[in-house]
Amino acid sequence: MRAGKTRCALAAAAVTLIAACSGGGTSGNATGNDVVTITLTSDAAPVNAKATQQVITLFERSHPKIKVKFEPDNGTARQSSVLRIGQGDPSLDIASAEVGYQYQWYANGWITPVTKYFTKAELSTVVPHLIEEWTTSDGKMLGIPTDNSGMWLAVNQDLLKQAGVKPPPTMKRESLQATTSGVWTWEQVLAAAKQVKQKTGKTGLIFPGDQAWATLPLAEQLGAKATGPRGLTVDGYLNKQPWVEAMARWKTFFVGGASQIANPNFSNDQFLAGNAAFQLSHDAVFDECKTVKFDCDAAAQPYYQGGHKAVQSTNSGYVLNAKSPHQAQAAEFMKFVLLNPQASKILVAAPFFAGVPMLKTPFAAMMTDPKYKTFPNSVKVLGAWQSQNWPETPVTSPIGATLFTSLSDAYQSARTGAKSPQDAATTMYDQVSRELTKYH
Repeated sequence: MRAGKTRCALAAAAVTLIAACSGGGTSGNATGNDVVTITLTSDAAPVNAKATQQVITLFERSHPKIKVKFEPDNGTARQSSVLRIGQGDPSLDIASAEVGYQYQWYANGWITPVTKYFTKAELSTVVPHLIEEWTTSDGKMLGIPTDNSGMWLAVNQDLLKQAGVKPPPTMKRESLQATTSGVWTWEQVLAAAKQVKQKTGKTGLIFPGDQAWATLPLAEQLGAKATGPRGLTVDGYLNKQPWVEAMARWKTFFVGGASQIANPNFSNDQFLAGNAAFQLSHDAVFDECKTVKFDCDAAAQPYYQGGHKAVQSTNSGYVLNAKSPHQAQAAEFMKFVLLNPQASKILVAAPFFAGVPMLKTPFAAMMTDPKYKTFPNSVKVLGAWQSQNWPETPVTSPIGATLFTSLSDAYQSARTGAKSPQDAATTMYDQVSRELTKYH
């Protein structure tokens, strides 16, 4: 699981920049027989690098006058991409990024919107919340998603049986319909986790971390809202009681040791070793059950009793360097990555980070594809279904990065007892409210 690490690393990389860029760059249109070469940086992980190269090959076949030079980003969590665009490097056309930070990069003049390169009809083929996450409140599309990610509940059936716990509906034993319609509440999961701890001495439930990418949906399940409709106000939203309730309930998970944070954060080592009954896992590790010796299964992400269902819906993507001399050609490649069904199929099959479809048509095809009928590939179907039906509300505010950091800190403070749930929520509101004043 990498999303939390990425956000921390991107924030750290941004503050190390000596100077920010400004301006727009030129489009560098090719004429006659000219062939334009654009440069792309993206994740260097072998499976993702292979998928990227496959998409590039597919693109170049239909775009003979545009060549794509792929430079795998070997920096920690794509830090080198951030540094290059922040320092105004014109040799880089497209950079890999994670949703939540793009507005700051745009405000600093590092990236340029890609709105003009897409029609409404084209964007209507994409799962809507993915586009919303890359679009500002005034309609500027600051990048494109390249993956769609969510969470699911990994289940150790053997440990549950040992503790005398009847398991939730799961993908291996039952069907998608049974798994999603019979999804457990967090209250049921916690009760089972406590019983596992009491009967076996092992951990009942593992969370990947306090980070917002995993915990923001839990607050939304309780009715918490981060900002107003245009993302420009938090008063009356971020300072409301559901946030205090979210902090209090988060702390409750860890009383008596029934639940733990993954050690190290974002890893699944403890669960894979058979030392936990449940783990909130990421779509990127849909096949983790293949590596274990116990009866491993997958359930839908739980929700709070009386609340509503919501799962993580954040993603990584591509942004267009404001200093790129080939913006039109770079945008053409970005359009292809997002809208071409065959390119989408490559990214899903890889998996490209999470491997859940971004386009509506591949999602429908996945539901009937024999490849995804068997476990653990069927976990991808679960992730896709949850993404389509239970997505969290996209954070379109310009203070997305500050919100993510402050929310993560608040959850950690409440969990460890460093602050009361009320004080943790208040501190979060104060930090985000101060940051938002820059945009009024």
